[in-house]
Amino acid sequence: MPQESAIEFKGSSFTLPVIHLNSDNRQSIETELIAKINQAPNLFTQASVVVNVALLKDDFDLCAVSDAIVSAGINIVGFSGCNSAKKKLIHELGFSVINEGKAQVVSQPAYQSPLYLTTPLRSGQQVYAKNRDLVVCNLVSTGAEIIADGNIYMFNTLRGKAIAGANGNLEAKIFCTHLEAELISIAGNYWISEQIPAKFYKQAAMINLCENILQIEELTIT
Repeated sequence: MPQESAIEFKGSSFTLPVIHLNSDNRQSIETELIAKINQAPNLFTQASVVVNVALLKDDFDLCAVSDAIVSAGINIVGFSGCNSAKKKLIHELGFSVINEGKAQVVSQPAYQSPLYLTTPLRSGQQVYAKNRDLVVCNLVSTGAEIIADGNIYMFNTLRGKAIAGANGNLEAKIFCTHLEAELISIAGNYWISEQIPAKFYKQAAMINLCENILQIEELTIT
């Protein structure tokens, strides 16, 4: 009888927050990360992240950066935004280099018809619309997650997390008629509730990406 293999390689997709660094100063990074974690401990405590170093010098202090992030209680999956010099530095210290952005969109499979959610989503529950849009017609409670590789259309109150473009789709959008989200994210770019402009709180809004930066605008419903 053939022996069953101990391992299998399978394709999958994961949504990871990306930390964009403007400095390699250890104290500044650690202090700001701890402050962010204290704002939303359920979201960021022991979170796994990708660290974008595109704005740092080629000879940035990788040890200081990694030590600061780990000391704050964050797990580093890999680094992105790297040229050849930064890749060499990162590989020499045993870290991984991860490509993000448009390169991830190339191999996307064809999209299917939307997934419709008509029942309330309670805290701790998650719905994932793989390779499709997600249309939600009921409440999404705090602590619940709605995730889609495409767009998210939210026709009720959103209090939990909404993650669109989960497979790296930079064209994905979030449409919401009543925005009270604890987190919104598109293609790994995210805001927690404190970052959402106050004038859009409990309002109808559309969120999209412009040059890899989240944008939000009023959604007019007629």
